Amino acid sequence: MNKTQLVWFSLVFGLLLVLLLGPWFRPQPYPNFNNVQELVAWAKDHGLHYRSDWQDGRVTSGITLSTRQITWEQICLLCRAAPGQRPNWKGVIWAIDRGTLTTPPWECRVWGKILVTGDPALLDRIEFMVAVE
Repeated sequence: MNKTQLVWFSLVFGLLLVLLLGPWFRPQPYPNFNNVQELVAWAKDHGLHYRSDWQDGRVTSGITLSTRQITWEQICLLCRAAPGQRPNWKGVIWAIDRGTLTTPPWECRVWGKILVTGDPALLDRIEFMVAVE
């Protein structure tokens, strides 16, 4: 094989690799919810638990999702200034409607029109579940 043929072979082989393997390396799309009510409906269908930000249980613009039942008192003990950074955040995330909030004071992810923060492992798990649906 001469030098020109080797170059062409390398280019064609490289292009085939990109075309065949490219989809495997694309970032997964983030979930896209219009509001926390949509997230609650999705969570119920996938075995997750939720509590409202309101003691009376009404779902307005904020919720706490978890992998286990969580009480109002436990929600009140979560440090919202440092989401995901303490042991009581394990298996717990907090979601709020984005509304006009453009720059939240904490690290979060954007899932459509809601902002989510908390346990990174649970956030990753939900993103994976949505991506494979």
